[in-house]
Amino acid sequence: MTITSIAGKILPALATTTAAVSGLASLELLKLLQPDKPLSDFQNGFVNLALPLLAFSAPLAAPRHVFGREGITWTMWDHIMVDEGREITLDELRLLFSQRYGLEVSTVAYGASLFYVGGREVGRHGLPLSQLANALPG
Repeated sequence: MTITSIAGKILPALATTTAAVSGLASLELLKLLQPDKPLSDFQNGFVNLALPLLAFSAPLAAPRHVFGREGITWTMWDHIMVDEGREITLDELRLLFSQRYGLEVSTVAYGASLFYVGGREVGRHGLPLSQLANALPG
């Protein structure tokens, strides 16, 4: 009898919370379809139906960092495309970043697999990166 009363209270709360989160997320996704929307029009939402509490806050822009000799700015959402016109090895990739950007590579990963971590080789340095990726299980 106790379990039934507890479970009876959980299901409506779960459905209500799911509906609230889905609705709020959908509103924010619709804003993404409008390219002229400034960052200030977007909102982070916090919902706690047990209190009841519904709070909103403005999201912060991703922090910008400067790196390399040329003062390139980047955020955690940016990436660098490497296209040397041929297959390159792990050693060549590390050398390229050192010479071109003045950076030391600390980690090289492909999906959930690590090829290079903080000075320790996980893969084989002499193999092209595509062969290292293809040698992974699965």
